[in-house]
Amino acid sequence: MTYFFCQNADYELNTIESIIKGLILQLVNQQEQLTASLRRRWDTGHRRFDEDITSWRVLWDIFFEMLDRCQCQRVYVVVDALDDCKDEGMADFFKFIK
Repeated sequence: MTYFFCQNADYELNTIESIIKGLILQLVNQQEQLTASLRRRWDTGHRRFDEDITSWRVLWDIFFEMLDRCQCQRVYVVVDALDDCKDEGMADFFKFIK
């Protein structure tokens, strides 16, 4: 199970990127081998990611790659208080969830 609680009081916790990063962090904490999805995007020569990981679409791809590699039969994802999320891209995000 992985979860995220949006918080109306903190804008930084009310973005799509924050939600997905929180879900990714929990997956990695539960199964360390899932860090491979991040490591393969890390450019060691330039000491930075070779993709724009500030983009929620890239983060979404990483999250789904991790889910695919996860050694769990089933993963439950809970995101609470999405109505508190004030991100402009929410409409696009909801299209991906469907």
